[in-house]
Amino acid sequence: MHKPVAGFSSLCNLLRLICLKFNLLKIMWRTLFLLLWMFNSFGQTKLDVSCNQVNNLKNGSILVQLFTEDQNIKLLNELGKKSEAERLEREVYQKNKEIILSFTNGFSFCPVYFFYDHHLEKVRQGLFDSAVFNAKLEFINFKTKSPTFYIAEFSETSVVGIDGLVLFDENYQQLAAPFPFFERQYIFFSLVSLSKGRIIERYAKRLQQFQDYCLDFNP
Repeated sequence: MHKPVAGFSSLCNLLRLICLKFNLLKIMWRTLFLLLWMFNSFGQTKLDVSCNQVNNLKNGSILVQLFTEDQNIKLLNELGKKSEAERLEREVYQKNKEIILSFTNGFSFCPVYFFYDHHLEKVRQGLFDSAVFNAKLEFINFKTKSPTFYIAEFSETSVVGIDGLVLFDENYQQLAAPFPFFERQYIFFSLVSLSKGRIIERYAKRLQQFQDYCLDFNP
């Protein structure tokens, strides 16, 4: 009875090892392909959502929340600091006037209307009467004007805390990338502060560019 040749046995072991590595390599490639497919599908879904949002906004409108500082003004009056309360009230008035004029002159992507922060809950609940007004400070029948709306305000983004113009959905939930949901106030390593008018102009341009991209991507 012949004994197995040592070289042949080593060759068999080598072939088995090669097959094992080859199978592992196939599994790795299949896993990598699956991960890439899942990542692409997830990214595609987010882009589709954002494109739907920007198209809805183009056919809808933005409601800009204007802050009033009502509580601080009331507190100053209660403390007998009437002059400080009047000064704060004037500052708030000028700031809101600047925002209204800036949107009127520099934003054309969609119609824009306004409301004060003490009416936020009414707006979230769809109660627009005596809450939403136009640039002439006239209350409007908003329900008949726009089926879709987003809320804009000058504040900070929720995660990174970037100052600027931020956009929220109708439930006051901040929108997410790839939708251009904010326009920063400070640029060039925070060395330059943009005016509200310039911020609004830049944001209108970004929204239009993003919608153009969506139309080219999914005409």
